Amino acid sequence: MWFDYASSKREDTLKIDINAIYRVKIKRGEEYYLFNATKRCLSGDNKPISFSHDLYGYHKQPVIVWRHSQEKHANEPTVTEYAQGYENPWDKEEVRKLLEGSDVPCEHFYVGREGITSEPISDQIYSINNVQDFLEGSFEDLWDL
Repeated sequence: MWFDYASSKREDTLKIDINAIYRVKIKRGEEYYLFNATKRCLSGDNKPISFSHDLYGYHKQPVIVWRHSQEKHANEPTVTEYAQGYENPWDKEEVRKLLEGSDVPCEHFYVGREGITSEPISDQIYSINNVQDFLEGSFEDLWDL
């Protein structure tokens, strides 16, 4: 990625802003966090550059099965669907460090459940106004507010 290359040349100027953070409970009962962030730094010629990304900590995982190909007369891997891929298990201390490291204080905290379709979070999410409640409260208590 171009921004990562450019920022590696000027790591001393790299700043990360956490714009929003999501606490997600999946169907198996596990909790994860995802976040939106903007990375900023100066380029080699001292011009400001930035890169924004939504939902760090999430990806779609291909579900692969072996299917017989009539053309090739052999089995070959085939992607049949995509499963949810959550990368950051909920850890309030890690989230606290992430938020403390943000150059601009994050003001958007959300709780939600795993999406039913290919979306990482269901349409129903709740905004939590207090960072301490977001970090310290149980998911179910926050969900029931």
